[in-house]
Amino acid sequence: MDDIDQAIMRLIQADDNLKARFAILVSIPGISTVTAFTLIIEMPELGDLDEKAAASLCGLAPMSR
Repeated sequence: MDDIDQAIMRLIQADDNLKARFAILVSIPGISTVTAFTLIIEMPELGDLDEKAAASLCGLAPMSR
């Protein structure tokens, strides 16, 4: 697992955009390195969307049916 974490971190450090997104995510209280990795991998559009679109994308926005 450590090797995988290190490989992901190397990829993030090699890309300025990913590095900036990672820094923002880990600055949020309660967001760990692994959570930041997961968000970057699973939601690559994070950072390009407004807060309502991001909440809707991850299923956190209330929707009337």
